[in-house]
Amino acid sequence: MSGEDFEPLPTIFAEGETEDSDGSGGQFGSLLLRVFQSQTERVTRFGAGLRTDTRRWFPPRAAPTTLPAAIIGNIQEEEIEFASEEVGQTEEIVEMMSTNKYAARFARTTAVTINELRAEQTVVSRANRGAKGSKERLKTQKAATEALETKFGVPKHFVSNVNGESETGNIQSERLSEIIVSSARKTKKLKERCADYDLSSALLIPVVVDGNATMPCNRWGGQERDLLENFGSISLEECMAWTKDTLQHGGDEDQADQTWLLQLMRNSCTEEILTRIDANFEELEPAYKGGTVFIKLMFNVIIDLTDSVVESLQKFLKNFGYKGLMGIQGENVGVAELEIVAVATRLSEVNKLQDDAVNQVLD
Repeated sequence: MSGEDFEPLPTIFAEGETEDSDGSGGQFGSLLLRVFQSQTERVTRFGAGLRTDTRRWFPPRAAPTTLPAAIIGNIQEEEIEFASEEVGQTEEIVEMMSTNKYAARFARTTAVTINELRAEQTVVSRANRGAKGSKERLKTQKAATEALETKFGVPKHFVSNVNGESETGNIQSERLSEIIVSSARKTKKLKERCADYDLSSALLIPVVVDGNATMPCNRWGGQERDLLENFGSISLEECMAWTKDTLQHGGDEDQADQTWLLQLMRNSCTEEILTRIDANFEELEPAYKGGTVFIKLMFNVIIDLTDSVVESLQKFLKNFGYKGLMGIQGENVGVAELEIVAVATRLSEVNKLQDDAVNQVLD
């Protein structure tokens, strides 16, 4: 094969101009180098070495006579420098791993992303649930919907009529805080189960950005809110709309999330609270009967943040400022923290946490 089989190197020098007599190429040589590097040089790795594929314009065995020798030298030097850096980095890593006992443990040079961590911590992801009707999927569903160790129920000091309407006006503020803390502990376990079996997306409810949108994808947007953490600020209407769009327009696994979540909640509620929830839930159309709506109705039964409840919770924070740990069961600091954080969170999500709440607690 000869040089005639290749395209000639494009002419860069203007008519009558040549490279400098010293072979450096001067400014035109620099220009040629840039064009040559950007349009013809493709560096590929073969084993431990590098080679420059310049076959497009000239034979591989000989550089074109029109290419300044200085430019070829610069290219070769850059290749050697790059290869040397690679070898140097490799030697550095090998040396570090031989002298640092933690190098092997932390050998990953690129940090794992948050999403990758969540996927790794999931017991069974959506993608691994198995085919519909398969034994594998039925086994996974059974494990995902098994009752929580401690069930949600109607608290002893909470009175509610059959329609789920709260009558908490006469409950002492200390009792209300205990109800909220107890609910928070059970909710934490529920959240862990949802994470284990990849059900959490059913609980992440975005904001309605266009209530008149004909397509669900255009109806929702903005920041996603976790129903288990913000049940007081997410309305029942939003939960119903989210569930309906999911069951009627969502993918197979989105629909499964709602169905499995509903089964999990039914298995994790006492008969007493199920009776109160079903008074409203069973009246709904099938498109609304998903786990998201059920959970919202359950929290409405357990603790409905009416004006009287809000007033009692605000009073709890004031009383803690007066009594301190003496007003907490066992005068336990850990219990006090749980109650204060839980109460403040519930008040904050309905914008009822008073501006001087911090001072009230610390006084």
